[in-house]
Amino acid sequence: MSEIAQQIVPPHIRDRIDEWPKRKALLERMRWNMGELARKRAELEEEKQDD
Repeated sequence: MSEIAQQIVPPHIRDRIDEWPKRKALLERMRWNMGELARKRAELEEEKQDD
């Protein structure tokens, strides 16, 4: 963040802005995990139908 922005933006909001990349990465990982779970569930459903 630029020095001017640091002077204008209050500290509690500044902390939130700094957290965003971490939060975004966490959301991406969660979304990916949900996709993996859905894929595995679909595979299991197919196996059940084969029986």
